[in-house]
Amino acid sequence: MQEKGVAKVGIVLNGDWHLDSIATAQKSLMAELAGSKHEVIFNSTIGPYTSLEIGPDALAVLESSSLVKDVYVATTCVDLVTTY
Repeated sequence: MQEKGVAKVGIVLNGDWHLDSIATAQKSLMAELAGSKHEVIFNSTIGPYTSLEIGPDALAVLESSSLVKDVYVATTCVDLVTTY
C-alpha cells in the first residue's frame, strides 16, 4: 500500500448473515466508506464478503467499523472472490 497508496483487500463482514441481509450490510459499509478512497471490485451475493481497492483513509474506516470482521490483503485474483 505504501508504494502506490492503494491495496486490494478482501473483507469479511460481521454477523450471522442471511442472503437477504448481505446486500444491506454491503451498502451500509459503502456508506461508512463515503468520502474515502475506495473502489468495489466484487460483492458476494451468497456470503458476507466484499473485495475492494482501498487507500489508507479507507483502511482506517474498515479497521474501526463494527460491520467488519476481518480485512486481508489480496495477493491473487482468487483471494478477491474466495475466502474462508
